[in-house]
Amino acid sequence: MFHFHKAYKSIVIVSLLAIALGGCAAGTPGVVNNPEPTNTTQQIAAAQTTSRPEVVIEPTFTASSIPSPTESPTVKPTKSPKPKRKPTPTPTAEVADRPEPPADDGSGYSQLFDRGTSGRLEIALTFDAGADRGYAEAILDTLDAYGIKASFGITGHWAEENPDLVARMVEDGHMVFNHTWTHRSFTGFSTLDWDEGVLSSEERATELTDTAAIISENTDGYEVAPYFRPPYGDLDDSVLADVASNGYWVTVMWSCDSLGWNGASVDQIIERCGFTAEAGDIILMHVGAESLDSEALSGLIETLETSGFDLVTIEELLRP
Repeated sequence: MFHFHKAYKSIVIVSLLAIALGGCAAGTPGVVNNPEPTNTTQQIAAAQTTSRPEVVIEPTFTASSIPSPTESPTVKPTKSPKPKRKPTPTPTAEVADRPEPPADDGSGYSQLFDRGTSGRLEIALTFDAGADRGYAEAILDTLDAYGIKASFGITGHWAEENPDLVARMVEDGHMVFNHTWTHRSFTGFSTLDWDEGVLSSEERATELTDTAAIISENTDGYEVAPYFRPPYGDLDDSVLADVASNGYWVTVMWSCDSLGWNGASVDQIIERCGFTAEAGDIILMHVGAESLDSEALSGLIETLETSGFDLVTIEELLRP
């Protein structure tokens, strides 16, 4: 758990790999701490721990057309959020039985989690969904076959296009969290070559509110707050302050990126996030058709379970 505003006297910048520029940052995100919130983008790039095997992947696209890991390389996010929707309904009794989230620390900033710290032999599988329907049905079928509950970062646009899948995720007992409406970078860092730039506080609020509303409408009142995952992993102090002010005091990052979105093979995915797994890991995967994460899922589950890990949702992983 980290805070951007806690005092450090130097800014730590982690060098970005070419594959990290292709979407959400890969691996364990670095954290930049400032004594006060700023409007200057301080990118959270991901740096793999030395225990992670290096996966060399030939890029399939150029830096001038960098894709989001939740999107096809030729698809860019929707430019304008949808109009505001009706307020989120009161959660149902079933929703109220979910584990309590980590407490809001009252700092005014969303707390950053890239892994669980309880010491329990638990790992959370997370899947981002932002553009195409992809292999979401196959992923849900595999999880059901193994009796595994996972967590899904859903954009509002994806939820609107795939209401049946969102409803099934909740009905099957999986967790869903807010991944914004359009998947536009909140800081502009990862999309500066082709998007408009930094979103305002008002635009960020609309992205979150509209996404929460459409997911609630499709699931009889499921509440995604306070869990948020930033598009591309792009964060700075202003983002953490804005999302916290909108009720999202838990920002879900990751400790291992499968790199399925960037062309990793089935064997590479399992080696990268399975063979060297550690208690508390949060594994980032995607449902999109460009990724082999769905095909690797069975092998990854069996590898992790053979190593003695329980596979749980983010809510369960972050329990004390």
